[in-house]
Amino acid sequence: MFTRRRDTRLRRNEIVREPIMTRTWSPAQVVAIVAGIGFMALGVGALAQTGFTIDHVMRPTQDVAGFRHTPLLGVAEVGFGALLLLTGGVAGGLRSLMAVLGVGAAALGGLLVTDVAPNRLHSWLGVGHRYGWMVIIVGGVVFVAALVAPNFRHTTSANHIRRHRVVI
Repeated sequence: MFTRRRDTRLRRNEIVREPIMTRTWSPAQVVAIVAGIGFMALGVGALAQTGFTIDHVMRPTQDVAGFRHTPLLGVAEVGFGALLLLTGGVAGGLRSLMAVLGVGAAALGGLLVTDVAPNRLHSWLGVGHRYGWMVIIVGGVVFVAALVAPNFRHTTSANHIRRHRVVI
């Protein structure tokens, strides 16, 4: 019922504590952003050349940056790149998703290189061994970066600020 009124005016040369601002970043963010932009560029380039219709997601195949692509692979690359960009936006919060994406990419590349299901994967995605090796390398780099890259914190140095009297 009764409240005490607090004087919010500052007195002359009073030292005021400001909240400390910290910024966190990690080299893993750079890896995720570069890989995400690369995969999105490949996917958008593939979709621009092949087009996308629901009736024919596996045809036609076109060469984009030296790799054969189908519209299905283009859509998958755009989604994968968007998820990598999402993980690159947060310094330490989405490392587990980044690691899962790296392992998934490396596993897909392993399936393409070892020809476990050659008729299905190669016809669905339209890719060969070169694309498989590229995905293994990029997935491995993303996975290792998610595991071992440190977080760096930067704090502002202005902890105390002198303020003059505010006239109300």
